Amino acid sequence: MKKIIIWMIVLAVVLILVVLGLYLAKGPLLRCGIENCHGAIVECGPEPRGMCIEILMPGDQCRKYASCEMVGLECQRVEEPEYAGCLEGVNNYGDDRLCVMGCGR
Repeated sequence: MKKIIIWMIVLAVVLILVVLGLYLAKGPLLRCGIENCHGAIVECGPEPRGMCIEILMPGDQCRKYASCEMVGLECQRVEEPEYAGCLEGVNNYGDDRLCVMGCGR
């Protein structure tokens, strides 16, 4: 009787590990990065951006204060304290093309 219980426990553990392995092996669950190229708002997700054009847009200077990281199984934006102030500065200037480098500092 003890052998049957032990085999059932081993089988249950193996089954749990297989299901967990299949769940985590899907790839996108483990990938996390910035999905957009420009603007002050950093969007995080499982499909990080590829190539971005090197043209500065309003708000781009704020992006250095944010990044994307896995928190548990979720891809989330992580903000440095300067990020909120930078966003506020950019919002005060709106879409002013003259302000791509200086607004929000």
